[in-house]
Amino acid sequence: MVSVRSRAHRTLRRLADFRDLVDFASEPPGLGCSAPLLHDSEEVVGLYSRTNDTADTLLFTTKAIMVCHSHTWQRVDYSDIDASSVVGPKTAVTGIKIITRNSETIFISLLNYEGSRFSDAFEILRFLGGVSRDVRAC
Repeated sequence: MVSVRSRAHRTLRRLADFRDLVDFASEPPGLGCSAPLLHDSEEVVGLYSRTNDTADTLLFTTKAIMVCHSHTWQRVDYSDIDASSVVGPKTAVTGIKIITRNSETIFISLLNYEGSRFSDAFEILRFLGGVSRDVRAC
């Protein structure tokens, strides 16, 4: 099993809008939302934030992905992810859809760069798939 930190470093570090926050054990700077609540022994891993105000801010921790929609955090534990997929056609992905084990659907708006053939969404999707598989295997 690959640690969440290692998987984030391998998969997300190349994304222009991702910041590795290994040095911020509690509240990272510049969230754009009120600080989310972390659970016991949970640590911040990284922050994905676009400059576009309508895109969601994503906070990756060692136990969950937290999505900031309109200044409110929504938590999705990696262990609760049942499936995830991109929203939109491959050449114009606008976000990610996560389906939880209790059939809740969460949409993450990423707003792909115009004309881009690939999106950050595919790398985030790859990260979520790997982490959720690792958590279920334990």
